[in-house]
Amino acid sequence: MRNLALLVAPLLALIALAGACGGGGSPTPGSGDTDKPADVVALFAGPETARAILAAAKGLDGVQLYLLPSSAAGDGAFDQSALPGAEVRGVRPSFPDMPEFRERYAAAFTYPDPVFPGFREAYDAVYLAASAVLAAGTADPAVVRDNIGFVANPPGNAVIAGPTGFAAAVEALTGGSDVDFAGASGLFDLDSTGAASKATVETWTVLNGAVAPLEFRDVDLVAEIGARNPAGALMRPGEPKIALPVKIGAILSLSGSGQERGIAAHDAMQLAVEEINSAGGVYGQRIELLVKDDGSEASGAAGAAGALREAGVTAIIGPLDDAAAEAVAAAVPEDSAVPVLALSPSAALAAVNKPAFFRVTPSETIETVVLANLARDRELAVACVLYEDAEGPKQMAEAFRAAFEHKGGSVRKPVALADGADYSGIVAGCRGS
Repeated sequence: MRNLALLVAPLLALIALAGACGGGGSPTPGSGDTDKPADVVALFAGPETARAILAAAKGLDGVQLYLLPSSAAGDGAFDQSALPGAEVRGVRPSFPDMPEFRERYAAAFTYPDPVFPGFREAYDAVYLAASAVLAAGTADPAVVRDNIGFVANPPGNAVIAGPTGFAAAVEALTGGSDVDFAGASGLFDLDSTGAASKATVETWTVLNGAVAPLEFRDVDLVAEIGARNPAGALMRPGEPKIALPVKIGAILSLSGSGQERGIAAHDAMQLAVEEINSAGGVYGQRIELLVKDDGSEASGAAGAAGALREAGVTAIIGPLDDAAAEAVAAAVPEDSAVPVLALSPSAALAAVNKPAFFRVTPSETIETVVLANLARDRELAVACVLYEDAEGPKQMAEAFRAAFEHKGGSVRKPVALADGADYSGIVAGCRGS
């Protein structure tokens, strides 16, 4: 079992609390489902399906709001003539501007720092792993794994990833004190399932057939849905003793279709390694980065994880790619000692709950809290949830249902959208017709 606040599936605890599912499965048919006509429809699908649903919904009376996740935004262009009279609101990830990190990155590399999920978290993950080694006093992966929550969550001295923050972390952790980690990706906590529980989300609407940004909303799952961020406890087997360099593994796409993102994330990780080593390393030992190229293939990522464990790494960071991260998660042994700090935001990973599998990039499921708020802010009370029949959209649907019910709304039985489905009939069914 997990001893600390590791990272995966930010909303599973709430889903269990709400009785919406059992053990991460599908919502129980008929359990709390309402038959009242919906006034809001939440679509968890890709852009083509979302647009087809909106077209099928044209002229449907009673639905006041259609909600779309970031996956439905596509290129941001909508067919205005196909939109119903109701408002369309959506969300997408936001990336904080951390000037100090940006300046250090720009000084090390000649191209601008990229903006995509997992980039800043790749840098942060190196510092998080190094801080856990400091707390553990050893490079033993199992002890490091069990100290991740201790350094990630409050209480403790606030430290921000970077040279200054790491110096503060060294002083606190070697002295036996706790720290509360933050990073270039912004505020950072891990919930009781091991998932990142804080994020900033941008909201948007459709104006003149295009996505029009509206506002930014901070999400803290503790405040929003009652999630838990356990403080953890210092797990130190004895006096600090590290005799060899600390090996941190990385699984990244350095070739193939994902290489542009993979190389950028590698650069960010290497920057963190160089900063830590320049500051004296961990108990006088250097950090070494062992990188495996997954070739932008999920099968390559799973094999890379096994090779890194055999190489004796203390922790593994990555992959970025959704399918690769899902493959690595499936291959992580239940009793694995080596923590994996995954960088993918894939909602499909919400079904994974293994002691050694962490996710430092906020999950797509966090978006559902903001979507639920957008509806409840307008006092809309009944939601119809439609989702493409795949693991990621299903997890999004379950998370939205849990959040919406937690905030006092009711949900009709969620509907999976099979290929060739009658969208007009399904949408009409949202109103009970």
